Amino acid sequence: MRAPRSITHVPCDPVLFDQVARHSCDTTPLADTLQGCAALWLELEGGGDVHLAVRQAGPAVVEIVAAQGRAEQGSVLDVLPWLEAQWAPMSVQLVTQRRGLVRELGKRGYNVAGVILRKEAPDGRPIQ
Repeated sequence: MRAPRSITHVPCDPVLFDQVARHSCDTTPLADTLQGCAALWLELEGGGDVHLAVRQAGPAVVEIVAAQGRAEQGSVLDVLPWLEAQWAPMSVQLVTQRRGLVRELGKRGYNVAGVILRKEAPDGRPIQ
Protein backbone atom coordinates (compact mmCIF):
# COMPACT_ATOMS: atom_id res chain seq x y z
CA MET A 1 0.00 0.00 0.00
CA ARG A 2 1.64 3.21 -1.18
CA ALA A 3 0.68 6.19 0.97
CA PRO A 4 1.08 9.69 -0.47
CA ARG A 5 3.83 11.89 0.96
CA SER A 6 1.31 14.66 1.62
CA ILE A 7 -2.39 15.40 1.11
CA THR A 8 -3.81 18.88 0.64
CA HIS A 9 -7.47 19.83 0.27
CA VAL A 10 -7.73 22.28 -2.63
CA PRO A 11 -10.62 24.08 -4.37
CA CYS A 12 -12.40 21.89 -6.90
CA ASP A 13 -11.44 24.06 -9.87
CA PRO A 14 -11.87 22.77 -13.47
CA VAL A 15 -8.43 24.22 -14.28
CA LEU A 16 -6.86 21.48 -12.10
CA PHE A 17 -8.48 18.88 -14.33
CA ASP A 18 -7.86 20.39 -17.78
CA GLN A 19 -6.79 17.05 -19.29
CA VAL A 20 -9.76 15.13 -17.88
CA ALA A 21 -12.36 16.49 -20.31
CA ARG A 22 -10.49 14.91 -23.25
CA HIS A 23 -10.88 11.43 -21.73
CA SER A 24 -14.38 11.79 -20.31
CA CYS A 25 -17.27 9.77 -21.68
CA ASP A 26 -19.68 12.15 -19.94
CA THR A 27 -21.46 14.79 -22.00
CA THR A 28 -21.91 17.06 -18.98
CA PRO A 29 -19.50 20.02 -18.96
CA LEU A 30 -16.61 19.41 -16.56
CA ALA A 31 -17.40 22.50 -14.45
CA ASP A 32 -20.90 21.11 -13.83
CA THR A 33 -19.58 17.62 -13.09
CA LEU A 34 -17.25 19.02 -10.42
CA GLN A 35 -20.07 20.77 -8.54
CA GLY A 36 -20.30 19.32 -5.03
CA CYS A 37 -16.95 17.54 -5.25
CA ALA A 38 -14.05 17.70 -2.84
CA ALA A 39 -10.60 18.01 -4.42
CA LEU A 40 -7.41 16.51 -3.06
CA TRP A 41 -3.83 17.10 -4.14
CA LEU A 42 -1.65 14.09 -3.34
CA GLU A 43 2.13 14.38 -3.51
CA LEU A 44 3.43 10.88 -4.20
CA GLU A 45 6.37 9.10 -2.60
CA GLY A 46 9.08 8.76 -5.23
CA GLY A 47 7.97 11.95 -6.98
CA GLY A 48 4.93 13.11 -8.88
CA ASP A 49 1.48 14.15 -7.82
CA VAL A 50 -2.19 13.61 -8.56
CA HIS A 51 -5.29 15.75 -8.24
CA LEU A 52 -8.51 13.91 -7.39
CA ALA A 53 -12.10 15.18 -7.40
CA VAL A 54 -14.31 12.94 -5.27
CA ARG A 55 -17.88 12.90 -4.05
CA GLN A 56 -20.19 10.61 -2.18
CA ALA A 57 -22.29 8.91 -4.87
CA GLY A 58 -24.53 6.96 -2.54
CA PRO A 59 -24.85 5.92 1.09
CA ALA A 60 -21.87 3.56 0.79
CA VAL A 61 -20.10 4.72 -2.40
CA VAL A 62 -17.28 7.20 -3.00
CA GLU A 63 -16.89 8.22 -6.64
CA ILE A 64 -13.62 9.44 -8.12
CA VAL A 65 -15.09 12.00 -10.52
CA ALA A 66 -11.82 13.23 -12.01
CA ALA A 67 -8.16 12.35 -11.63
CA GLN A 68 -5.13 13.90 -13.24
CA GLY A 69 -1.46 13.51 -12.44
CA ARG A 70 1.77 11.67 -12.96
CA ALA A 71 4.06 9.40 -10.99
CA GLU A 72 7.82 9.47 -11.42
CA GLN A 73 8.05 5.92 -10.06
CA GLY A 74 5.34 3.30 -10.45
CA SER A 75 1.82 4.38 -11.31
CA VAL A 76 -0.65 6.93 -10.01
CA LEU A 77 -2.87 3.90 -9.44
CA ASP A 78 -0.45 2.64 -6.78
CA VAL A 79 -2.09 5.04 -4.32
CA LEU A 80 -5.54 3.42 -4.78
CA PRO A 81 -5.17 0.78 -2.03
CA TRP A 82 -4.30 3.55 0.44
CA LEU A 83 -7.31 5.63 -0.66
CA GLU A 84 -9.60 2.60 -0.48
CA ALA A 85 -8.41 1.94 3.09
CA GLN A 86 -9.14 5.58 4.04
CA TRP A 87 -12.69 5.33 2.65
CA ALA A 88 -13.45 1.81 3.98
CA PRO A 89 -16.02 0.36 4.34
CA MET A 90 -17.35 2.43 1.42
CA SER A 91 -17.09 1.15 -2.16
CA VAL A 92 -15.07 3.12 -4.71
CA GLN A 93 -16.26 3.76 -8.26
CA LEU A 94 -15.09 5.76 -11.26
CA VAL A 95 -16.05 6.24 -14.91
CA THR A 96 -13.55 6.07 -17.76
CA GLN A 97 -13.43 5.47 -21.49
CA ARG A 98 -9.78 4.46 -21.42
CA ARG A 99 -9.62 0.72 -22.14
CA GLY A 100 -6.14 0.34 -20.69
CA LEU A 101 -7.31 1.85 -17.42
CA VAL A 102 -10.28 -0.54 -17.34
CA ARG A 103 -7.88 -3.50 -17.74
CA GLU A 104 -5.47 -2.19 -15.10
CA LEU A 105 -8.26 -1.51 -12.60
CA GLY A 106 -9.63 -5.01 -13.27
CA LYS A 107 -6.27 -6.41 -12.12
CA ARG A 108 -6.72 -4.38 -8.94
CA GLY A 109 -10.13 -5.84 -8.09
CA TYR A 110 -12.46 -3.39 -9.86
CA ASN A 111 -15.40 -4.76 -11.89
CA VAL A 112 -17.26 -3.23 -14.81
CA ALA A 113 -20.59 -2.07 -13.37
CA GLY A 114 -22.12 -0.55 -16.50
CA VAL A 115 -21.58 0.34 -20.12
CA ILE A 116 -22.38 3.56 -21.97
CA LEU A 117 -23.37 3.20 -25.61
CA ARG A 118 -23.22 6.16 -27.97
CA LYS A 119 -24.04 6.47 -31.66
CA GLU A 120 -22.55 9.40 -33.50
CA ALA A 121 -24.11 11.26 -36.40
CA PRO A 122 -22.54 10.67 -39.83
CA ASP A 123 -20.54 13.90 -39.45
CA GLY A 124 -18.99 12.66 -36.19
CA ARG A 125 -21.15 14.71 -33.79
CA PRO A 126 -22.78 12.91 -30.87
CA ILE A 127 -26.52 12.54 -31.48
CA GLN A 128 -28.41 14.55 -28.86
